[in-house]
Amino acid sequence: MFGCADGVLVVPVDPADDTTRRVPAITRIPLSTGGTSRTALAVTTTPDGEQLLVLTHQGFLQIRDGRDGDLRHEIQLGERVDLDFHEHVDRATAPDLAAADDHVYVSQPGRQRIVTVDLTRGRVVDRTDVDGMPTRMVLLGAN
Repeated sequence: MFGCADGVLVVPVDPADDTTRRVPAITRIPLSTGGTSRTALAVTTTPDGEQLLVLTHQGFLQIRDGRDGDLRHEIQLGERVDLDFHEHVDRATAPDLAAADDHVYVSQPGRQRIVTVDLTRGRVVDRTDVDGMPTRMVLLGAN
């Protein structure tokens, strides 16, 4: 998956195929909803690949079908990031996503918290305040 200005490009990769002989099928998934622009800030999938998760510059989390990219839920998390935002090598400052099969954890550095979203219901189920600015996350285990 590759984030672009207003969508996500998905290139399927099968390790059993010799990709040097075949041109991969590239699918573009537009992120805009109801005529309102959305741009990708962070993109990931659930470990099982069933859901595509997109955090937008506009402060929304999109939960999409992992096979066809159809929008299942869009949740406003409220932390907007400027479109001209660029991280530098001295420190990470952007929000991040860490996905389990049924939940995703979203870091909100500016609000000093981690938000937990139930992927089935498309709802925020927890907000955990933390010290400092949480940015990059790695999920070590989930219940």
